[in-house]
Amino acid sequence: MENHSEVPVLLIIDDEEMICEALEAMVTGLTSKLRVITASSAEEGALLIPNADMIITDIRMKNQKTLDDALLKVTGRIPIARMTGANTEATNLMIEKPFNLKKIAETVQFLYRCRAA
Repeated sequence: MENHSEVPVLLIIDDEEMICEALEAMVTGLTSKLRVITASSAEEGALLIPNADMIITDIRMKNQKTLDDALLKVTGRIPIARMTGANTEATNLMIEKPFNLKKIAETVQFLYRCRAA
């Protein structure tokens, strides 16, 4: 069940703790309208999904299937953006590593608007 508190919760999931910390710092520097929580494994991310109003997650982690199964259950109810360090063609919700602050800002704004819709 999604969190509908006054301050929406953004869940960041990446198996590299430094990535989580960097992205959390970027997002909290951009806005105070979100509470950011992080998970540094697919399993931890899957457990925290019920606490999230929106999600940014890596697409390649150990035990990715565990996370993907949990994400499937909330797809359509919680806005989800994916990120990757692999060379892939970006979509409107794909964040490429290394991070571009403008893309982070645009993605967070989009997730926020989707949550409010």
